[in-house]
Amino acid sequence: MLYRDRVIGKTWYDANEKRWEMDPVAAAYAVTKELVGRARIRHDWAVMYIVLKGDDREYYVDIQEFNALFEQVGGFDGLYVKMVTSGVPTTVEFMWIPFKEWDLCSQIMILIKVLYRSPIQMWNSTLVSKARTWYLNKLILIFDDSSWFKKASISIIT
Repeated sequence: MLYRDRVIGKTWYDANEKRWEMDPVAAAYAVTKELVGRARIRHDWAVMYIVLKGDDREYYVDIQEFNALFEQVGGFDGLYVKMVTSGVPTTVEFMWIPFKEWDLCSQIMILIKVLYRSPIQMWNSTLVSKARTWYLNKLILIFDDSSWFKKASISIIT
């Protein structure tokens, strides 16, 4: 109970953001003392939400601030590995970055990739594959049954 009180003492309610927040040092302490019930990580916002065991509140932890404080001992990556190895259910959420926020080089590269991969995907699709097989079988039948072609080529030679 003493460990939990130390962690709760480092949490506060931010009225502007309307959320509960936790000090990054308290978050590391909670993971070390196995007080974390589950964690949710948002990579696009660089934040982590921690739920303590026996509590229903989600506490906001700033990953960038955590990295700045614990850079020498592994930063957030070290905390993540510790959470996973200690069995804390951890969810990682990846979100799409809006296209307008991409730089010009990334926009050009995605266009090139789409233009390169689209014909390949169409060529390997089920419909085109069946049509290709049907067409090639018809060509083989046409050239195998063309006895007039064989007779014409024999008469020209002799």
